[in-house]
Amino acid sequence: MTLTTAVAEALEEVGEVTWSGRPGTQPLTFRPNNTPTAARVREPRVSIVTYERNGVGFVSLSMTVGAFRNNLDLIEVRKWASSVPQRGIGRVHVHEMRRRAPGIEEGWLSVDHTIAVETLAPAALRETVAQLVILWGQAVAALARFRAEHRALVNERNRQLRADIEKTEVLKASSAALDRLVGLAPVKVSVKRLVAMQEIAGMREGLGMKAPTVSPNLVFTGNPGTGKTTVARLIASIYRDCGILSKGHVVEVGRAQLVAEYVGQTAPRTRRVCESALGGVLFIDEAYALAPTGSTVDFGREAIETLLTFMEDHRDDFVVIVAGYPDLMSRFLDSNPGLASRFDETIGFPDYSDIELMEIMDLLLAENEYSYAPAARHRMFNAIKSLERNEKFGNARE
Repeated sequence: MTLTTAVAEALEEVGEVTWSGRPGTQPLTFRPNNTPTAARVREPRVSIVTYERNGVGFVSLSMTVGAFRNNLDLIEVRKWASSVPQRGIGRVHVHEMRRRAPGIEEGWLSVDHTIAVETLAPAALRETVAQLVILWGQAVAALARFRAEHRALVNERNRQLRADIEKTEVLKASSAALDRLVGLAPVKVSVKRLVAMQEIAGMREGLGMKAPTVSPNLVFTGNPGTGKTTVARLIASIYRDCGILSKGHVVEVGRAQLVAEYVGQTAPRTRRVCESALGGVLFIDEAYALAPTGSTVDFGREAIETLLTFMEDHRDDFVVIVAGYPDLMSRFLDSNPGLASRFDETIGFPDYSDIELMEIMDLLLAENEYSYAPAARHRMFNAIKSLERNEKFGNARE
């Protein structure tokens, strides 16, 4: 009896053997009696190889488990193969094939076992084959689970990639709206730098790296009518698209909406306003009015303290933008020891030039479906140039 025939007889005790050619010649396929429940289980090919080393004869038995490809990372496959439960006989082996394209791994897996020929008594051979078949069943089931888990991981990665692409497109739309605003060149540069810093911090955090703490709260300084409220609304949308805020709405308030007239009413009123802005931006115009000079008893300071507490408790989904004249905003930030540290970025809004005001006028007319009569645009520009620029000048509001 040949060694191949002896192995085939041992296999027939635990399954069905099919010879690919003439009986007794390799290769042969084998279907175990207890085939594991797994998707697309194929009959394993059985390979029998004999060789001699240092005068001792050996026989190596191998049963194919299955093939792998389609972006299964070879390192992950080998890590998985080493984790398959062992029963003392056999091991899972990874056979790598030539890569057909970058990022695509191909190969197959098998369960192998080698024994010395001199120990191949019939009972020992049957036990070895039986144990190898058990390991094959475990490996087939484990490979099916591995494939399912890998497929789920790939699907999740693809879903996240699509979400990132969609978020990028939405963010581009919000940034484009900012770019379309007339003038405000330094403001646009500051906002884009701020958004880039927030994105980098988010990416580093996602990779488990140390991320710089970048406060999303902002100080806007500038004269009336320079676009502070408009930019605050765009920043709220951009923050939402970046994942900093969950909603991206804006609640615009002044001193009157935060400060009450009687003792004990300011804190609840301020807290209610903050809660209405949760998930978005609380925009406080003329914020310096909360800390008037020369006043020893003023409920505005209570509003500031309540605001600071709310900012600390909801720092992950609440942004505050305070706005006002440059010199008066410095006084506001100095009114409370913990206030200035909440605002890392101050963005200055310059006054519009005559040409920029003319561009804004053109846009307003176009949006409302008006057009100039002949020579009227020239007269409009002269009218804009004649506007007196004093402390009461309203820039775009004019």
